[in-house]
Amino acid sequence: MPKIQVYFGNIQPRAGQCSIKRDRFKQIISREIIIDNYHWAQDAWVLRKATVWHELGHCVLMRGHEPGGSLSYMAEYFGQPSEIDDLEFIGANEIILDNELFK
Repeated sequence: MPKIQVYFGNIQPRAGQCSIKRDRFKQIISREIIIDNYHWAQDAWVLRKATVWHELGHCVLMRGHEPGGSLSYMAEYFGQPSEIDDLEFIGANEIILDNELFK
């Protein structure tokens, strides 16, 4: 499986984005994660970790989004801080979130 290339760029309003390219046989030929410069500069380390884990969930674990409100880094609201108080939520549930993603 190809390595994951990680870049910083301007992709607002998203905090991060995973792109997977496949050949005509549906084999993965490239994977990349782009992290938004603005979010990275403004976010606390807990939100940075959540963004990276979320995008790795897509690019490595091939997981999609979980319904909003799920106790998962893969929940639809990650990258949308207006929907939850991210710092308190992630801080209080960090071990649970880590275990859920890598169960």
